[in-house]
Amino acid sequence: MLIKLSQRGATLIELFAALVLLTFIGAVSYHFLFNSYVFQERSEERIDLIQESNLLTEELRSLHQQSAAIYWDEGGNLYAASSSERKLNHHEVQVVSLSVNNEILDKNSTYTLNPNRVTFDIQLMSGRYTHEITVTTNRPEEFHYVPEEHISGESE
Repeated sequence: MLIKLSQRGATLIELFAALVLLTFIGAVSYHFLFNSYVFQERSEERIDLIQESNLLTEELRSLHQQSAAIYWDEGGNLYAASSSERKLNHHEVQVVSLSVNNEILDKNSTYTLNPNRVTFDIQLMSGRYTHEITVTTNRPEEFHYVPEEHISGESE
């Protein structure tokens, strides 16, 4: 006598195989999402650092036109004038090194931007990233126009 067994349902091996497959898909998905998040955070950190360097460049050019002073403190902050009146860098960005006209400035020092041509070499740090910028500013000189009496090659 033959007994017919019901073949409906999943066996333990099939359930285990499905569980392994879902675990693998979940692990790959988690890895992808985590890496995407980390990449986004690092990209934002780098972009913020570059944007901050662009803003600092414009501030330094403006200060040079006014013959203003800059002050660099122990915390890596750069200020306009000789006190903490106006901070030039964002609170998440530190100035690691600063030189003006190839002269390395010490921290807690003030430098007045008097010469007509000033070159800044600055290293900024935000998080684990650093960015170096070199800025050369020229102060515009007064324009004097002296008309000539006669321009050669023209007939009168």
